[in-house]
Amino acid sequence: MARCPFAVWDPIPGTTTGGSYLSGPFKIVHHTTEGSTYQSARSAYRSGNHPPHFTVDAERIYQHIDTGVAARALANRTGTPPETNRASAVQIELVGFAGRPKNRRALANVARLCRWIESTHRVPRVWPSGNPRPPRNGRDPGNHNRSVANWTARGGHYGHSQVPENSHWDPAYTREEVEFLMNTGADEADALLAAPMAAEDWLDASPVSVAEAGSLDDDTGDVDVSDTDLEDRGPVLRLGQKVPPVAEATASGRSRGRLPRSSPQLVRNNNPDVVFENSEGNNDDRFMSRRLQEKVNALAQLVKQEWPGVKLRVTDAWDEGVGHSSTSLHYEGRAADMTVFPRDRAKLGRLGRLAVDAGFDWVWYEDVSHVHGSVKRPASPADELSADAGVPEEAGTVREDEKPEVPGTGLSGALEAVLEALEEARQEVIHLSVVGRAHTPEETALLERLRHRVAALDAAVLLLESVSDPLAGS
Repeated sequence: MARCPFAVWDPIPGTTTGGSYLSGPFKIVHHTTEGSTYQSARSAYRSGNHPPHFTVDAERIYQHIDTGVAARALANRTGTPPETNRASAVQIELVGFAGRPKNRRALANVARLCRWIESTHRVPRVWPSGNPRPPRNGRDPGNHNRSVANWTARGGHYGHSQVPENSHWDPAYTREEVEFLMNTGADEADALLAAPMAAEDWLDASPVSVAEAGSLDDDTGDVDVSDTDLEDRGPVLRLGQKVPPVAEATASGRSRGRLPRSSPQLVRNNNPDVVFENSEGNNDDRFMSRRLQEKVNALAQLVKQEWPGVKLRVTDAWDEGVGHSSTSLHYEGRAADMTVFPRDRAKLGRLGRLAVDAGFDWVWYEDVSHVHGSVKRPASPADELSADAGVPEEAGTVREDEKPEVPGTGLSGALEAVLEALEEARQEVIHLSVVGRAHTPEETALLERLRHRVAALDAAVLLLESVSDPLAGS
């Protein structure tokens, strides 16, 4: 039984291991999570019961399963050889995307982990089926070597793309990334990780083509973009990109709590150029703040100009239900989830950029189904007229319908609060790390305190989840 001494032990509640190994020799399998955060990957493992042994990001290494037993991140045809998960495969998920360059600090963590696995399980530092094939214009390059003979007889490193019975094309390492992984020793990785973070370690906000945005592998299957969609229509956002690259609460302001449908701060958007989802059957998605209405309507006009015959579709705006975190701006009518009608995932990256151009205060290409945008509150209460009196309220006044909802005192409410604080602390670390100049002593000290805070909040999340999970079914 083996646990990595420098990894954070984080078993995923509600998931199971793949059982004992049935064949060898030991090998390392490299995956990418097809997401931008550890928490999103962790949630996917839990919902699909397919945890790997390890997940690695730019900050740390998480271990979910002892390497003495099998993980579950590979497809396997029951009763049909060869075995995949149970073929002595130690599996690593790298937070990132197959179709994009990998974060260098995260790769250093992977290299450090690989050196430990190689030593512990006697895995040779070779790629029996050759290097993984790199992406071609951000897409699946095809022609992957999934040799059954190599897999069953030879230890070493394999990409998910090289495992028999599997169809994914990750990790799609480039030659330079493979050389870095294979040639970086544990000490070198430690030295790189100890160095101050640079902008290129964290952020890649450069525009990409529509082809790249539409070709990213995800759990719902590869996105196939027709040739007619590949023409250059201007800059797009990358999947997972946030503009500006800070926490939503920093850009658009914290939530003050829920607003009722009758709140004078909410207006009904009847723009015929917008398709509203109305999945709840009560027209909730038409209600929003005046500022959000202004930005949604501006975006609808840009969509018409960009794609004649296509409309903006709002799938979620103000909400009186419980489908979001307790601090969501949806409950104030200051956030909207958007796609296009007819649906076309290949257009979402460009839609995200158009949302930025329309003046949303924060835009997030959240996942392959939609773009999320939010706006700030009015600069003062005088900017929002009372529907009852038609007169600006006195500055500083908080109406009854504006008072924040009292957070739940249960474990789930506490967990949501800690997760939000964790995300904000991580975003502060990122922001301070990319100031573009040498840190002052005060900034260095602040950065160190923030890193300690991230570690403490990570530990709090693990504790709360371990405590709350047994109560989930009660």
